[in-house]
Amino acid sequence: NEAKSVLDSSHIVIWGSNPVHSTPQNWRWMQRAKEQGTEIITIDPVKSATAHKSDRYIPIKPTTDGYLALAMANYILENGLQDDAFIATRSTAPMLVRRDNGKLLHKSDYVAVAEGEDDPAYVWDESTGAIALYGEAASPVLEGTFEVDGITVDTSYSLLKNQLANYTISEATRITGVPEESILELVDVFTNGDAV
Repeated sequence: NEAKSVLDSSHIVIWGSNPVHSTPQNWRWMQRAKEQGTEIITIDPVKSATAHKSDRYIPIKPTTDGYLALAMANYILENGLQDDAFIATRSTAPMLVRRDNGKLLHKSDYVAVAEGEDDPAYVWDESTGAIALYGEAASPVLEGTFEVDGITVDTSYSLLKNQLANYTISEATRITGVPEESILELVDVFTNGDAV
């Protein structure tokens, strides 16, 4: 996005960055957005110049922000706060992963693909009950395990959800030092606001 796109946001989340010093040209746009009512939230272990000038500063223990992001993602999925239609058509989530080698099931698994030619991955198309190349499926399935020519495959989304289940908000609070209430407020910003 262009820096000025922040003018269309209800929230700006600055995570582990200090644009007051690192990108002052972008900070000017953020200040303009703030003057128009956009809330600026900074997540950082250091109360930087940016954190000081933000509407809300969320201090976090160093090196723990990855856990925070994963716990938030898990909470979003567990509570159905995600946009499934967007995920199914604009991400790798419906792509099929082979259990035998852990790789995506590609067109090249069936036919020779010339050098430089696209080698798209397959998804499971609910409308046909069979595989289809990504982008060609009428109704890509987000979750499930399927058999394709004797190969067991899972959707990337199913595998992601299984991994994310290990990350909880309560454990994120313990590990990151960020109160549960603050984490849930951040989830709300990401799921209901227009955060950038």
